Amino acid sequence: MAKLLVWTTGIVFILYGVAFIFMPFEMAVLVTGDSPRTASAMIDIRATYGGMSASVGVVLLLLLSRPENLRLALVSIVIILLAMAIGRTLGMFKDGSPNLVMYLYLTVEVIVSIFALWLFTIMRRADNAYKAIKRKNYSWLFFVPQYFNKCFITAKSYDKFSGGVVQISEITKSDFEVFWPVFREVVLAQETYAFDPKIDFETAYNLWCLSPHKSFIIKENGLILGSYYIKANALGPSSHISNCGYMVSPESRGKGVARKLCLHSQQVAKELGYSAMQFNSVVSTNEVAIKLWEKLGYNIIGTIPNAYKHKKLGFVDSYIMHKQLST
Repeated sequence: MAKLLVWTTGIVFILYGVAFIFMPFEMAVLVTGDSPRTASAMIDIRATYGGMSASVGVVLLLLLSRPENLRLALVSIVIILLAMAIGRTLGMFKDGSPNLVMYLYLTVEVIVSIFALWLFTIMRRADNAYKAIKRKNYSWLFFVPQYFNKCFITAKSYDKFSGGVVQISEITKSDFEVFWPVFREVVLAQETYAFDPKIDFETAYNLWCLSPHKSFIIKENGLILGSYYIKANALGPSSHISNCGYMVSPESRGKGVARKLCLHSQQVAKELGYSAMQFNSVVSTNEVAIKLWEKLGYNIIGTIPNAYKHKKLGFVDSYIMHKQLST
């Protein structure tokens, strides 16, 4: 939404400027209700209302071309439109009652600048939350769910409005440190993974990041959304089949993150020489994951009765799911 706002504002400024460059007389009459009376007035209208407005639009679009400049673009919109609104308001008090166009301009300037400031604030809060998480002792942070949730509610808003760039890369220990609260929450829930609920950080890091063939992290503008590992499902004659495990932060679910991770893992599996992928224990109550895996081409090839002791539901079945990646 932030990108859309910057893009729309930039286009409007460009079109407005072009109109004043090529139709200065008509635009002046439309906007002010009066016509320019000298050649110098026409020239200045072309230059100021035309050239300057168009250049503002071009600058906004150039800022938009690089994701890291999105905040700067929003601040620019706030400064430009608030300055115009302040100047217009002072003019109304000093120079008398204007036409309806002036009131329309003032309304648009105030609304758009406030909206841009709101989006900028959301993004800043998300950045601050992410930095706070990185500075904290994560085992302590896990036991303060209201603070943890507050951080990621902000992060969720940030994801929704920023239109940030999603990147998947191999995980580092510092990445896993940030991801650790999510890992612990998933394991403690005892709804999907058969890991020891009392697992400590180092054991988890070794299990998720060091033991597998490779492990990856997915981020949006530096904010971690989820992770997965890939390894051989078995040794020797069965080492051509891969196995993966995926985790997505609760606040990032329902936004296609697991799908991105699974598609990425299939490509990585092919690059590593695996010819198939198998999930050995998909808990039958994890219906969202099962539907996604089936959409991505995985089939249930077996059922293990009462294989998983669900924290809330007791003993439930688990499925073995398989997909052939190459012949």
